[in-house]
Amino acid sequence: MQRISFFLLLFVNFSHLHASEHLKVKILRKLENDKVVNYTVNKLIIQGNSTKTEFSKDTLFINSYGSASFRKNTEDSVWGYDFVATDSLIHPYFKLPQKTTKVYKNGKLLTAMVSPKQNRYIEKGIRELKPEELELTAKGQLTDCIAILKDPKTVQLTDTLLNKSVCYHFKTIHNGLTNSLYIAKKTLFPVMLRITTNTFQPFIEEYSYSHFNYSTVLNYSELSKSSRQTTPVKAVVKENDILPDWELSDLQGNNYSLNNSEKYKIIYLSMIHCGPCQEAIPYIEKMYDEYNKTDSIEFVVFYPVDDKESLIRYVQRKNIKPNLVYNSSAKQEKRIEIFGYLNIGYPTFLIVDKENRVRHIISGFSKNIELRVKKTVSKFWN
Repeated sequence: MQRISFFLLLFVNFSHLHASEHLKVKILRKLENDKVVNYTVNKLIIQGNSTKTEFSKDTLFINSYGSASFRKNTEDSVWGYDFVATDSLIHPYFKLPQKTTKVYKNGKLLTAMVSPKQNRYIEKGIRELKPEELELTAKGQLTDCIAILKDPKTVQLTDTLLNKSVCYHFKTIHNGLTNSLYIAKKTLFPVMLRITTNTFQPFIEEYSYSHFNYSTVLNYSELSKSSRQTTPVKAVVKENDILPDWELSDLQGNNYSLNNSEKYKIIYLSMIHCGPCQEAIPYIEKMYDEYNKTDSIEFVVFYPVDDKESLIRYVQRKNIKPNLVYNSSAKQEKRIEIFGYLNIGYPTFLIVDKENRVRHIISGFSKNIELRVKKTVSKFWN
């Protein structure tokens, strides 16, 4: 009786494995054919600290959306596919729209980035790229779904309900990353791909797919030669520059002007999502109190990148005591101008004289930062 049960269990497991492999082949037949597969993709990146049950308040969520078209190309020995993928998002720091289009065809990768900050097009021969760079270019796209289905280590788990659709659930570990792929039972098209890069930090990427359809040609219309241009990048701040009188505000709604102060200034540039900036907070608080007690020097804490709402939450979480100012201009062009001009890395100290001329720039953070600032200030203003 035990022997019969053993063989029955073995037969059931073999049948399930055979059925799973047959299902993979069936799905692959749907995704790999002579037609162009078009679809919409929404991407969610989750990065930050968490516990096992919830994300921390410092967790950053980045959402983007776009479209993609893939076609199997048996003559391409490097990649095996031609593709066009467009990705659009609101930049999480600058709050500006950004659109990136990537095209791979005939051995060349073309990348186009368009935003109010820049408009540039870069074309590279495929031999200039490492294989992993090409894979990263199409990360989360249809080729990843196909690779998971072809991976012999991929297992099929219990069916699940996702986005109101009953889905097959496949799971595998590839290059140390846990991949979960959900395929709609009704259409056999992917519904979601979840890639867990790091469970401690965590770093999770979720790709949701919809609006699948077939066509006969790839659409390259967005990359016409007439639209290829490069917007010149304005120079960043340097020593001896006179700082403009920007439209700044503090978190209490008071306007702040560099021209209203006749003191020497130490302008500290910081941003929320910057590890060294967070490490520097107690040192900045000490310098803020020390220098603002003097009659001749003003210590200004300036967050050029982050918006008011994010800063209010950040100040509360970190219990930041110094009053800080931020880039409060309602005009997008003006905000972009400030971003570009102060694109020198964070944290940074600008040592500024009474005429708002930058006399010295101190970049980066170290535990002797107070001494570095003090020596620099003494050099100019004894």
